[in-house]
Amino acid sequence: MSDFELPRDEEGRIAPHDHPELVGAARIIRRIHDDYVVDDQEPGSKRLSSALFKHRSKTGHLSFDSENCIIAKEREPAEYVTDPKFFGAVIISIDDLRSVDPATGDEDRWKIGMVPVEGNDCHAGLWGKITEGRSNTIQRLSDWLVEIPGVRKLQPEV
Repeated sequence: MSDFELPRDEEGRIAPHDHPELVGAARIIRRIHDDYVVDDQEPGSKRLSSALFKHRSKTGHLSFDSENCIIAKEREPAEYVTDPKFFGAVIISIDDLRSVDPATGDEDRWKIGMVPVEGNDCHAGLWGKITEGRSNTIQRLSDWLVEIPGVRKLQPEV
């Protein structure tokens, strides 16, 4: 990743920002764990939850990983994002993600930036409110990176 200096708030935490490398066709990866797999309407079938693309109030942002960062580390993205806790993943371009952003002005739009954490330099975040409807739209625009057998993902509307 670039030499971009991450902005910090007065307490030293990484502040909401747009990272110059998380734009356009760059893709982000959302890891999937048990909380995001729920029962479907058909008995015995499973689907991804609409909560998959909602931010956590604990961190203040929606967590994901930067595919470009992972590749720059010469790692395979699908292997990088999976482990026993995170057994699936979806991927989406920044352009597709931004197409769902409800803001009309630059100052109001979602912020998408790097938020490295201990053990994961490729961790990033999206700051901004994502409603259930927008979460479902983002899920429809995403593709499987690591598909979970027997779990349905929302498909694009035709």
